[in-house]
Amino acid sequence: MILLPLAADLAPPESQATAISVVLAGLHFGILIARVLAGIVAEYTTWRAVYYLSVGVQYLVVLGTYLMIPDYPAKNKGLTYWDILCSMAKFTVTEPTLVQGCLICIPSMACFTNFWVTLTFLLGGNPYNYSTIAVMLPFQAIQVGAGGVNIGPVIITAFSIDIFRQLLQVAISTSVFKIAGNARARLNAVLVIS
Repeated sequence: MILLPLAADLAPPESQATAISVVLAGLHFGILIARVLAGIVAEYTTWRAVYYLSVGVQYLVVLGTYLMIPDYPAKNKGLTYWDILCSMAKFTVTEPTLVQGCLICIPSMACFTNFWVTLTFLLGGNPYNYSTIAVMLPFQAIQVGAGGVNIGPVIITAFSIDIFRQLLQVAISTSVFKIAGNARARLNAVLVIS
């Protein structure tokens, strides 16, 4: 989520939404890959191994980020940490676009998270009875014929919720980032916290 404001800063104004979309698509793709890898690792080892693997991958990501992302000059050189926190609090009460974005993000993210968490239990129990690895594979639903159970509605719902959430996030981020160009990271932080 740190890359969203950076992508918006580096992109020209007419293509900021496209840059945000590309970064969000990468985030969602990463989540899908992580679910697949977690399912494979958990199926053949223990669930703890997933966390050990994730620590190693996160270390590589931090190292890669340090090496690949260009140096970017600070926009607000005179701000202390306390000033940054106070400005974030001020934005939450003075900017109606940010307040509206937060009020939309809260229930939409709650629905998104609720769906994906409960989907795991749905596919693991009756009538589907998929194994851990099968539940974690995002396109497992292609194997529809198991026991005459139609999983098509689950697939359509999953794709619809994913597309809706991504479109919503791009629209909210694009509108909120227009509030103050020098405060995009702080505005993004308020959105993420909400």
